[in-house]
Amino acid sequence: MKLKYFIWDFDGTLLDTYPHTTTAFVNVLKKHGKEVDFDEAMNLLRFSFEAARKHFKLTEQMWQDFLHDSHILWFEPNPFPYAEIEDVLKTVVERGGKNYLYTHRNNTSLEYLNHFDLLKYFEDYVTFESKAFAFKPAPDCVDYLVNKHSLDKSLTCMVGDREVDIGSGKNAGCKAILFDQRFLSPQTEADVTVTNLNQIKDYIA
Repeated sequence: MKLKYFIWDFDGTLLDTYPHTTTAFVNVLKKHGKEVDFDEAMNLLRFSFEAARKHFKLTEQMWQDFLHDSHILWFEPNPFPYAEIEDVLKTVVERGGKNYLYTHRNNTSLEYLNHFDLLKYFEDYVTFESKAFAFKPAPDCVDYLVNKHSLDKSLTCMVGDREVDIGSGKNAGCKAILFDQRFLSPQTEADVTVTNLNQIKDYIA
């Protein structure tokens, strides 16, 4: 399988944001008088935010406070890009391919990519603030990027760390690569599973 067009998720794929996000989650619940286990919260957030919300029975106010705080990237622990990601993004471009961003996060994702000098590798992006699309695993946003840039679906893939990312690519008729660094998804619909982002180079046309 060789690919030219890569649509990237942000959280847990380009940047390791989960320690940061989990800190925001735990702190918000603590502010509302509820103590939760950090590791348990992180594992649920990795699966899906909605799973964590339901498991810990967040009220609407708690949920909104968490969404607000989790989008403020500039507090400890600060998220950092995965060590290999710049080389992978650069390789895509050097081989004549294109990178795109599709995230449910707001435009702080762009601020952070720019801060680490990674935004220059992206042809286009869709954030929560860009357009109103149904959330992953709906194919709407992937279809939008494919149609806007006239991408060949057989050469296009969605790259993410969760099954909702994989679903959005597969439901659009594209390929999907799962970044499963911690072996959390033994059952996946992805075409390929990698545990290190450098492995994606094997699939760049």
